[in-house]
Amino acid sequence: MAKQQKNFMKHIMTGISYMIPIVVAGGILGALAKAFGGWNIGSAIEAGATPFSNLNPFTWVGFWWGVNKLSSYAMDFAVAVMTAGAAYSIAGRPGIVPGMVIGYCSAQSKAGFLGGLLMAFIIGAVVNWMKGWKLPKWCEGLKPVMIIPVCSTFLCGMIFLCIFSIPLAWIMDVFQQWIISLNGGAKAVIGGVIGACMGFDMGGPVNKTASMAANALGADGINGPMCAKIIGGMTPPIGLFIATMLKKEKREGTV
Repeated sequence: MAKQQKNFMKHIMTGISYMIPIVVAGGILGALAKAFGGWNIGSAIEAGATPFSNLNPFTWVGFWWGVNKLSSYAMDFAVAVMTAGAAYSIAGRPGIVPGMVIGYCSAQSKAGFLGGLLMAFIIGAVVNWMKGWKLPKWCEGLKPVMIIPVCSTFLCGMIFLCIFSIPLAWIMDVFQQWIISLNGGAKAVIGGVIGACMGFDMGGPVNKTASMAANALGADGINGPMCAKIIGGMTPPIGLFIATMLKKEKREGTV
């Protein structure tokens, strides 16, 4: 039992370890874009046939709009990278393709981190099962490059779309709407809830739901929750930094 629990955590942490660099890259690029291009830099370029159709990267606004777009794309792929990383930990390289595809579907369907993590374990189990298939000798060479990627992506994709995507998206939406509804009451309450949710799992489903709720209110011109979002997201890492500076011997002892 203890070994299974250890392996379970190992797979989760592997996925998260792959996700962290893309979140860091996306977050820092987004912060730079908004610091130098303005808080609304994302809407500074008129829409075209593609997101980059009207981009002139040799202007100040165009340059930082492009940087902001890189940030957005990095964040879009964060769940996909996490799902692929966890699936890779469970099933090896054959788990990467279905993990990337279905993880991205999870992010786009609003099932988010929770859906991506759940599907990583389903993908790992399905791929490991497929790796044991006995096929004709002439067909063995196609197994890792065509049969497993196609069949596992199709099968696990249908499991996600037909069973998990709608309920998980509904749960996230209900949670988000509850946070938004708090805005009609005491500002300290919604500030406390959003701040606590932002620091609760640092990039997980609770964090992302609170962030989307604050963004939705910000789009309506209600900017108080956006402040709580930023403060809540920055407090834990700043606290960890201060703690490691004050107690360096404890940090060095755990490395």
